[in-house]
Amino acid sequence: MRGMRPSSLEGTNWTFAHVLGDQRFWVRENLPPGFFDFLCSVNPSPSSHKLIARRFFEEAGLATADLYASGISLDQAMDVVSQTRRCFVKPEYGGGGNGTIGLVRRGTRFLNTLSGEARSLGNWRRYLAASQKLYRCKRWMVEELLVRRGTEASPPDEYKFFAFAGTIVHVDARRATWEGGASAKFRTFDSAWNPVDTGAYTGVYANSLDESIPPLRGREREDFTEAAQRMSRRRPIPFTRIDLYSTDRGIVGGELTIVTGGSSLFSNQWRDRLAEAWDEAAARMSEEIQRGDMDDIIEFYSHVMEETRPIWRPVMWRRRLQKLPGFLKRRLALVR
Repeated sequence: MRGMRPSSLEGTNWTFAHVLGDQRFWVRENLPPGFFDFLCSVNPSPSSHKLIARRFFEEAGLATADLYASGISLDQAMDVVSQTRRCFVKPEYGGGGNGTIGLVRRGTRFLNTLSGEARSLGNWRRYLAASQKLYRCKRWMVEELLVRRGTEASPPDEYKFFAFAGTIVHVDARRATWEGGASAKFRTFDSAWNPVDTGAYTGVYANSLDESIPPLRGREREDFTEAAQRMSRRRPIPFTRIDLYSTDRGIVGGELTIVTGGSSLFSNQWRDRLAEAWDEAAARMSEEIQRGDMDDIIEFYSHVMEETRPIWRPVMWRRRLQKLPGFLKRRLALVR
């Protein structure tokens, strides 16, 4: 698989982003027609749509946050919030925590679980409206507010597993913060949960590193690692970043990402380690597909792909159209 990378990228002139480019070729060569559009035609992947990712977590036996409403406008989302004691509001499609907010009722006001600031619901609607314009969020969802164990409103820690067909290479632990807006701190651990420097949190990103974030320990470590491995083995694609939350009700699935942010920031040493893991996973999975060992997984993904086509196809085409040059958009009368 490494041979698919252009010879000009030999040595140190390529990044993990190029490995993820290889994955697009791999999908075309190894999976049925239609899987490319579903899995990796645009970024974020249509299959990463939050409503669709829930299906994959549940099929792997992992819990997800209770869903209160989806496919609604921001105004409708605020109506749902007004009828709850605590909830989480976010766009159906997107990532990085953009346009998201956890709210807990405090009398006539609602507490932002990150900032600790209580405002009226109308005030928080205006806050989200700015995100809606900035990130082009059109459809919203409201779901259960996940909280850290032993707290009423503290956001849970999140663990982002870099998983290759069941093999974990490293884990980014993410702790939500508020610095004039939603933000986060990170610490990276290898597969044995030892702190490791991947090169991703250096230079201009050094402020994102928080060495006080502890590794998971004991039974919790075993449970999280096993859950990520199980989810990864139930994916028909060599690499997936699997995001899991540590909550007051245990492990809860978050996102499934196949094109991860910061993929060009890893040091050459860590880039090589990730590439080696991808090459091994891709070769092994290709053999499993040829033997028919993954027929049940591919059949399940085909079923979900067809069933959710009304959700992900419009998302895919909107993302493709957004990438067109402005003059072509105007010529096609796609935007005013």
